[in-house]
Amino acid sequence: EYLQDKNAGNLGDYLKHFLLIKLVEKVIRDYPNSSISYIESHAGAGVYVLQDEHWKNRNKYKKIVCADSAQWDTFERLNSKVDKDKVYYGSFVLAGKLLLENRNLISKMVLYEYEEDNKKVFERMITASDSLLSELKPESLNIESNPEIIKDKIKETKSSGSDIVICLIDPYFKEGKKDSIWCEALSWDVPDLFVLMFDFVRAQGRDENKQLRFLWHCKNRTPIKKSSGIKGYAIFGNCNSEIQLEEYRSIH
Repeated sequence: EYLQDKNAGNLGDYLKHFLLIKLVEKVIRDYPNSSISYIESHAGAGVYVLQDEHWKNRNKYKKIVCADSAQWDTFERLNSKVDKDKVYYGSFVLAGKLLLENRNLISKMVLYEYEEDNKKVFERMITASDSLLSELKPESLNIESNPEIIKDKIKETKSSGSDIVICLIDPYFKEGKKDSIWCEALSWDVPDLFVLMFDFVRAQGRDENKQLRFLWHCKNRTPIKKSSGIKGYAIFGNCNSEIQLEEYRSIH
């Protein structure tokens, strides 16, 4: 189940990856002479073959997230195998390919995953990083991924010479685990840290098995708009990473 092949390229993925690419582009544009590191809390396999449902709905998903087709140019260039081969690249592959296109100096890429529980996904993550991002030489860590571990890794990365850190927090939902602990990331006080976080929360006043998803604004921590059908919600981890939020108010 955790391999996520059945969910790859769904509406939530298009939202997450659209925002991630916009964020990486903004960092590259705003910090042209800086070293950049990328950290991901739950990296996944990195490369997937889309199931028919998501492949057939790919253009519909794009229009829901952002109807302006020009805004998808970078996504389509990085994920060029979707239309013909149904091959869909995950977050760390998209971010890594974009950084390699634009940066002469990149500190590192750090990917977390649970090897003991998910040997197959860990093996696929290594294969994807080795074959597609060999110049980055991603550092893959098969240890428990939690807010304190990620925070310590961010601080370590900063102290070792990286000017900018981009962190994608994308915890998988597991019954009985409080993934909302990742919301602690909103209070991290780390200079030049850009966080894009997707998480799950229980909706107050609803049956516990039903969930509401929202696109959140980090500054006042309130929903921008209900986003029915989107599997997950986005939290921008600090005010520096607020990117063209007005574009996303039309999401429905």
